[in-house]
Amino acid sequence: MFKPVLKAVLLASGPIAKESRVNARLILCVLFASIFGLASLSALAELITDSEGRTLYLVELDGQAVRNELAAGEAPARTPRDELNRIDRFGWQDPRVRALARNICVQYECSPVTMSSYVLYSFSAFLRPDQVGAIQSDPRVAAMLPGATSPGQYSAPPWFDYSFSGETVSYGKIAIGTNDLLGASGNAI
Repeated sequence: MFKPVLKAVLLASGPIAKESRVNARLILCVLFASIFGLASLSALAELITDSEGRTLYLVELDGQAVRNELAAGEAPARTPRDELNRIDRFGWQDPRVRALARNICVQYECSPVTMSSYVLYSFSAFLRPDQVGAIQSDPRVAAMLPGATSPGQYSAPPWFDYSFSGETVSYGKIAIGTNDLLGASGNAI
């Protein structure tokens, strides 16, 4: 059941470097496991909400929409270890994904929390129910997934950032195997 869906996602997400295919497949398997897991635990799972009652959603962007997006006004992607990433945390992401996420967020009045552009074109945002319906019907959006916790414990969705000793590494850096924690061995977390 998962194999045709996984293959379709891999093909839709564009070319992936051969050495990154294993990581991409692993990440997509975790993502799909969380999707189907949420379906079976929907009565037990608790949605992740902010102080305004909005629910966290992963918004997967349509691959063709990303490829067609003009990155007008977006600077070229920086390297993951560039010092400017401390100020502009999305600056190392693909400019087309940044532009498309910005355009969607401006249109639907939301703000991206996280972003991924090298394995899966996506961003996450806290959304009101009316925003969810509108964004789901947007042809530039391929799918949406709510963030949820397991009963009795916090279980972050797979696209969340990782924090260790006061330092944070974004999910996108983890996904492509870039670990820039101080004193890190060079291996992904």
